[in-house]
Amino acid sequence: MQSGFEYVRQTYQLQLRPFLKRTLWTYGKKEGIYSLDHNGREFRGTWHEEYARFCRLANALKALDMRLGEKVACFAWNNHRSGELSFTVPLMGLVFHPINVRYGKEHLVHTINKSNDKIMFVDENLIPLVESINGSLNTVKSYIIMSPSDRLPQTRLYPVYSYEEMLRQASDTYDFPDDIPENALAVLCYTGGTTGLPKGVGWSPRSIVLSCMGQSGVDQDEIGEEDTVLIPTNLFHANAQNFGWATMMVGGKIVWPGSHPSSATILNRIEKKR
Repeated sequence: MQSGFEYVRQTYQLQLRPFLKRTLWTYGKKEGIYSLDHNGREFRGTWHEEYARFCRLANALKALDMRLGEKVACFAWNNHRSGELSFTVPLMGLVFHPINVRYGKEHLVHTINKSNDKIMFVDENLIPLVESINGSLNTVKSYIIMSPSDRLPQTRLYPVYSYEEMLRQASDTYDFPDDIPENALAVLCYTGGTTGLPKGVGWSPRSIVLSCMGQSGVDQDEIGEEDTVLIPTNLFHANAQNFGWATMMVGGKIVWPGSHPSSATILNRIEKKR
């Protein structure tokens, strides 16, 4: 016996761009980012202001001839610049590869070469470690130094660019694509497991969206608009990059702790930013 209607399975691509658009429409004027810079100087911005930096970063990456599906390595502490990369790179259809800042040289070389990273963003105070393995990196074509200054520090890395100078010269308008397949690779993390070399773990737009829906729902963390979320865990680890996405999606506020966070620093940020 027919019921008179049919159930139709709807197919809807879960992508990241719609969540960003909703945040800008609904919470754009709200302060969304707080970070400590290398020299202890504070950085803060609304979601509208951060979006302008996303667009500048996307235009800078495009100028470096980055193409759909190519890998972008990030060797940095949790600050607003590494956070901007974690949003902008997947939104462009590129692959964000956050690297464990505590890896030894063998694991650094293995994960960077295995990922086929094309460009590498490096925190200023991590330059010496990258210089020590530069000769073993087979795929990296250029380095971007994540420093608060437009002036580049002394380094043997080549070719090398300044993060803030690239953003300063780029346009603050960018049309992020809306047709990235939901199962495309968006984030590539590595886990040490228990034996052998680190193994890659991929995240797609769909898996990020579903994870964030869980984090903002009653079954997990219930992150909401009024919440301030401190993210001290390196972005490669324990889905940490998804906490940034989840906080952005609901219009909350992200606090990045900055370089070499200590227990005292973390406790101070918790007390000060509530």
